[in-house]
Amino acid sequence: MGFFDFPLIFISLPITLIIVIIIAYLIVFIIGGICYVYSFFLFKRKDWDYTGKHIFIFGGSAGVGQAIALRLAKKGVHLSIASRSENKLKETQEKCLIENSKTTCDYYICDMGNTEDVKKALEQAVKKYGIPSLLINSAGIAHPGFIEDMTYEQYEKDMNLNYFGCLRMMKEIKILLDSNPTIERIDIVCIGSCLGLIGSIGYTAYCPTKFAIKGLLDSLRFEFLGTNVHLHYYAPSNMDTPGFAIENEHKPKLVASMENNVQTVTADYAAHALLCNLDRYVITSEPDLDLLKNGPTFMSSHTIQDFLICPLSALGTTFYRMMIEKNILKNVDHKKD
Repeated sequence: MGFFDFPLIFISLPITLIIVIIIAYLIVFIIGGICYVYSFFLFKRKDWDYTGKHIFIFGGSAGVGQAIALRLAKKGVHLSIASRSENKLKETQEKCLIENSKTTCDYYICDMGNTEDVKKALEQAVKKYGIPSLLINSAGIAHPGFIEDMTYEQYEKDMNLNYFGCLRMMKEIKILLDSNPTIERIDIVCIGSCLGLIGSIGYTAYCPTKFAIKGLLDSLRFEFLGTNVHLHYYAPSNMDTPGFAIENEHKPKLVASMENNVQTVTADYAAHALLCNLDRYVITSEPDLDLLKNGPTFMSSHTIQDFLICPLSALGTTFYRMMIEKNILKNVDHKKD
C-alpha cells in the first residue's frame, strides 16, 4: 500500500466516521490557534535576572551580540566578550562600562574558526569569573548566491565559522563544566536563523550550517538531560546589523526582491526577544516564525501546547512554501541577473 492509497481509504470510510474525524481535527486546529495566540501574544515572558552573574558572548562586539551585551550591562553583570576585532571589542567594552558602575567587561581576541582561540578565551574567562551563567555564540557569516556561482571555499568558510564555531564552544564548555561543576542554572544559546528551520533560495551555503547547529543542539539536549544546563536555539529573521549590510551587497537580485516584504528587526529588538524567552528551547522573535518552530519536525519542547499548535504549524509551513515557490516561478528569469 502506497502513500497515495490513503486518500482512497479515507473516502471509503463510513460518512459518520469521516465527519467525526473532520470535526476532531477542526477542534484540535481551533485549540491550537488559541494556544498559539496565547503563547506568543498574551503570555508574559520572564525577565531573567543576571545581576552579578558572569555572561560570555562570542561575537559580542557587533550586531545582536553587542546588543545583548549592552542590555545585560545595565543590570550590573560580569561580561566577557570575544571577537576577532580588538578595536570593536574596545568600543563595546567602553559602552558597556558606561551602562552600570557595577558592570565589568573583559574582552578576548578570538576567531571562532580557530579551536585554540575558543578554548583559550573560555578558559581565561572561567578562571577569572567562573562558569558563565549565560553563554552565547552570535558569531556567524553568510555568503548568499546560487550554487553554480558559489565556490567550495565559501561553503567551507560558512560551515567552519557557523557550525564548527558552535561545536567548538559546546565542546570546550562541556570540558570546563566537567572540571568546574556548579549547581547554578546555566543557559547556552547558539544564534541560528529562521533559515535553520526552513530552506530558502540563494542560501545553499548558509542554510545547511544553521540546520546543522539545530541538529547539534537537538543531540546535545539528550547529553545534558537531567543537568542544570539548558540549551537554546535562537531563530531570528533578518536583523539590521553590519553583517546583514555586507550580505545585501552580494545578494542576487531574485533573492533581494523576494525579501522586500520580509520584516527586518533591529539588533536591540532581537536581543530583547531572546533574553525574554530563555524558558524555551527554540526561540523566535516573530509570530510567523513561531509557527515554523512548532512544526511537526521541529517540536521545540515536549509540551501539550506545542503539540496542539502542530496542525496550525503544518498549515503555516505549507502556505509559506507555496508562496516562496510561486514567487520563484514568477521571477525565474531574474535568476540570470
